[in-house]
Amino acid sequence: MVSNDVKHSGASMDELTLGHLLEGKGKDQLIVIESTKTVSEAMAQLASRKILSAPVVLLRDHEDQNDSDDDMGFERFPNGSATPIGFVDAGSLLGVFLDACPPNVDQIAELSELDNAALLGDLLKSAAERVSKMKVINAIAADGGLLRLDSKLVGPKGFGLSLRRLINTCFTSTLSDLVHHRVAVTDPDGSVSHIVSQSDIVRFFLKNEDTFGNMKDMNVSELRLGTKSVFTLPGGTPTFVAFMTLHSQKRTAAGVIDSDGKLIGNLSKSDLRGLSPENFSLLTRPLSVYFCMDSTPNGKENDVSGSSTHQPESPVSPKEQLRSNSLNFDKQKRQVFTARDTDTLESVLDAIISNRLHRLYVVDDDFRPTAVITLTDIIRLFANY
Repeated sequence: MVSNDVKHSGASMDELTLGHLLEGKGKDQLIVIESTKTVSEAMAQLASRKILSAPVVLLRDHEDQNDSDDDMGFERFPNGSATPIGFVDAGSLLGVFLDACPPNVDQIAELSELDNAALLGDLLKSAAERVSKMKVINAIAADGGLLRLDSKLVGPKGFGLSLRRLINTCFTSTLSDLVHHRVAVTDPDGSVSHIVSQSDIVRFFLKNEDTFGNMKDMNVSELRLGTKSVFTLPGGTPTFVAFMTLHSQKRTAAGVIDSDGKLIGNLSKSDLRGLSPENFSLLTRPLSVYFCMDSTPNGKENDVSGSSTHQPESPVSPKEQLRSNSLNFDKQKRQVFTARDTDTLESVLDAIISNRLHRLYVVDDDFRPTAVITLTDIIRLFANY
């Protein structure tokens, strides 16, 4: 929460609109997944596009609607060719797989003997075969929203919904802990016209300094930015167990630490990019090894890693990260970016957007995590300012 002594000097969240945001964002290359697709097909579609999520739509013929779809309770748009019903992402697709695994599979994954490793591989393969044939509609994620704009919100200057209302009604809620990480914007006939993500909103803030007001040079400590309770996992944890833990505890990410409690990585659904049922065996590797691997069917090491036991590089501060923009995506997967309590809000946003991050860990002088700043924390800060 920002101090009451701080006054906003720029455009407020009530003056800025969805139209301003979309104008700066540009045209989306929309990718949708049909509800009749299987989990395996959906994963393949996401992997081929190198994306983590996409809206799911119910296709229908205007002259011959499927009554079984009506029974599912989804709202239909009379003039559209498809009904968006939500999002699937790499995390929700993996969640279906995790739910299909035997109850004791995480205990087997903790064991290091070769025979148990082989047993684990067989169990994962069997679960993958069952899940791959399931319909993707069973894997709708809870963190994607839908925004249907009627004629009242579409004026001559574009979409008139204020950013404050967009954030408070579509991305966060004061009534529950539910947070939407992305929203599909539909036009009056129900067709998906844009996808707006939390990253889009934070990128807009960074490009438009008026949104900062007097917060631009305030630091993390002064803004009380971030969550002090940091969920962490040891680097030696089998990746399967780590994702099972995130899934069972309904967490989106975990900081990965070494034996001294120092931050060495971050685990989130972004680490599932390119994963498919055919290469789920990669999940048997320890986190410190998995971070250095491609999600290719043969589990080949990245050229930049050099060794299967390569450890993530030292954490990088927002100032240092500006010299790291030439890193390719796979190397960034092994690099954790950090902030200090004294870093300014502008430098934090710059680090997040420049490096395509969803969170930034605050560390002490020993690189032990003391807080984590998420995109949700940032948009709530601006919405309440």
